[in-house]
Amino acid sequence: MKVFSKRGSGEQQQAFEIHDDLNEFIDSDVPPDEHPGGCVGYELPDRAGIMRGEPLRDDDEFVMTGPKIYVPHDFQQRGRALGLAGRSIIIGGTSKQPFTTEDFGRFLAKIAHSHAVAVHGLGAFVPFLTDAIRGIRPMYLSHYIGKIDPRVPLKDYNHLHVLEDGFVRSGNRQLLVVRVRLLAVDDYPAYEVVVGEKPLLNYLPRLAV
Repeated sequence: MKVFSKRGSGEQQQAFEIHDDLNEFIDSDVPPDEHPGGCVGYELPDRAGIMRGEPLRDDDEFVMTGPKIYVPHDFQQRGRALGLAGRSIIIGGTSKQPFTTEDFGRFLAKIAHSHAVAVHGLGAFVPFLTDAIRGIRPMYLSHYIGKIDPRVPLKDYNHLHVLEDGFVRSGNRQLLVVRVRLLAVDDYPAYEVVVGEKPLLNYLPRLAV
């Protein structure tokens, strides 16, 4: 793995800068366990619409806020150990692939749905997200995906990624909710994905062929 750094004001510099050209930076190879880490993340402004009692309607766009910078707890210590004190470090990266907020919503939908199927099995719940995963409109992304309940405190984890699931009662319905927290060890945001609901007794799953 590589670290890109350049001489600068270091800790005195509070503002973030955006650089399109890496020529002014010096790259050096670093073992993965010693890498300072750090990346960009995105947060969601609201809980899923279904969890707020909102009627089902397609969203014009899936809204998220960011990017926001996230780094490990020992980011500065790692940087100093590599002799980077007083330097600026690039966080994030570049991609030639187009990225939309809708892509991010579908990304979370795929993770949560796959986890729910792996844990509970096919037919254990009526799925809400299969059309969104296939890119079929309407996707209802903001109706089923949002930030976690602010009344539920986040735990401190030593795991890289965390997936948690459970049924939540909403009126007469039992919704299957998956909490997705990627890079949990570095306090990245958590998301609440409503993947489906507990089926009626006569429910038969529809399988794609």
